[in-house]
Amino acid sequence: MSQPLLATILYIGSSGSYTIFGMDKQTGNKKLAYTIGLFCWSRPLVADQTLLIGCTNYDNSRQGLFVLAIGPHPTDEKLLTITPKWHLPVGKGLDISGKWSGVASSPLDVDDVIYFSGLDGVLYAVRK
Repeated sequence: MSQPLLATILYIGSSGSYTIFGMDKQTGNKKLAYTIGLFCWSRPLVADQTLLIGCTNYDNSRQGLFVLAIGPHPTDEKLLTITPKWHLPVGKGLDISGKWSGVASSPLDVDDVIYFSGLDGVLYAVRK
């Protein structure tokens, strides 16, 4: 997969459909849709064919920072696909904000360390 294709895509998370979308910046055409099943309020970070996004949920431990590989679609070269790599739960089991937990901030990559904050009030730093 070429880097120029990645550079032409705008990634967004959705609350209503629990889906991460990738759309062509010029045309708005959908290039990928990945149903994650969570509220994804943070602005995704794309680095080295990897998408990092913070997601939240209510009274559920499946939330936090998600790291997803972006790759070519197996049958359509104009589309992309997402494959989960790993995820870090944040604030699991805490009774915060009415049992909401996870990540609503946008991740930041500085010198191969990913920084983000959780709804638990903690600033996290994770090496890539």
